[in-house]
Formats: sequence, structure tokens, C-alpha cells
Amino acid sequence: MRLAIGYWLLAIGYWLRSDSVGKGFISEAVAKLEEYAFDELNAKRLEIRVAQSNIKSRKVAERCGYELEANLRNERRLPSGKLDNTLVYVKTR
Repeated sequence: MRLAIGYWLLAIGYWLRSDSVGKGFISEAVAKLEEYAFDELNAKRLEIRVAQSNIKSRKVAERCGYELEANLRNERRLPSGKLDNTLVYVKTR
């Protein structure tokens, strides 16, 4: 997990070993980071940015109550070398 801190904006990023996917670890961690960011750091905006092709990461953001705000076209390069869109999911307080 990573929590990148800006002035009032925080971005949550996550990576997980493939043998641990689907067990709820990331959703639980996002909820805890979100609580800390809003309550302790007084964040006003949290972002989760995911590759459009990464369906599982998209579902995490949606399951955690983040709203799709933007689709940044051809914004990231995948490990395969192919360009992909970045979806920006947001939660504000």
C-alpha cells in the first residue's frame, strides 16, 4: 500500500501478490487508510488511479464507494508496452 500525501489531496495505490487476490485484503486496507486520511490528516479528497484494463482494481475502488471522475486517455504504459487509459476514482469529504 502507498499513501501519497499532497496538500489536501491524497492518492491511494495498491499492489498484491496474485495468490492473495480476492481475499478482501485491499478493500480492508483502503478502508483503514481512508479513515486515517480523513480523520487524522484532514484530507478533503482521496484518489485511486487504475489502469482501465485492470478490472479487479476498478472493482476495489467501486466497492469502497469511490466515484469515477475521469478517464485519462493513453496516460499509462502497461508492462507489456501497450498504452492504456487511467481511470481516476475519487472520494471527498
